Amino acid sequence: MKIFAIYCSKFDKNHIIPIQEGFSFSALIFGIFWAIYYRIWTAVIVTFLIAVICTFFTSQLGGTACFFLNNLMMLVYGFFGQDMLAYKLSNQYYFADIVLAYNEEEAEVKYRNYQYHRYV
Repeated sequence: MKIFAIYCSKFDKNHIIPIQEGFSFSALIFGIFWAIYYRIWTAVIVTFLIAVICTFFTSQLGGTACFFLNNLMMLVYGFFGQDMLAYKLSNQYYFADIVLAYNEEEAEVKYRNYQYHRYV
């Protein structure tokens, strides 16, 4: 089972977004494209600036330094990608609960059932 953090909209209580906690393999593999897809613009800008710095200063930094810096950025995406997504949602959503489930749909159903039985 996976751990999902449930975020509820501040404006519409029926709209919830489950976000899987932990390491994100898709963020590790796709990196900046993953951040563009989820519109995490701060991470996109930082990654782009690191790429530009590596491009212009390759002769001073060396190719291996740029390679390790690039791999470090991919690891940051993998370990902190879901946290960056949750931070992005914090303007319009609030953290509601944590649910154990196999996928996002089951996490949403479990959260709604829990809410229903809590108030009945």
